[in-house]
Amino acid sequence: MNEKTKTFIGVKVVKATPMTRDQYNAYRQWPVLSNENNDEGYLIEYTDGGAPNVVGHAGYISWSPKEQFDNAYREVHPEEADAALADTQSAIHAYAI
Repeated sequence: MNEKTKTFIGVKVVKATPMTRDQYNAYRQWPVLSNENNDEGYLIEYTDGGAPNVVGHAGYISWSPKEQFDNAYREVHPEEADAALADTQSAIHAYAI
């Protein structure tokens, strides 16, 4: 890392579907590489304004390994997502530089 690298914390509401890396690559019609692990994870759909990058999705999609996803996200009821997001963002803003 260099001196331009900064530290950030973020909060997002996402939609997630359990999916292995190989399943995600097949879904995206990407080649499955022999040197990649077929680890567990999630297809993530960001619905906070990112432009869709795959037909059939309302937001930008990507893939996350299960451990990293599970450490960063908590499931909420859809009707409570906006309130949970606002509460969490308020807490994070208290630490902003």
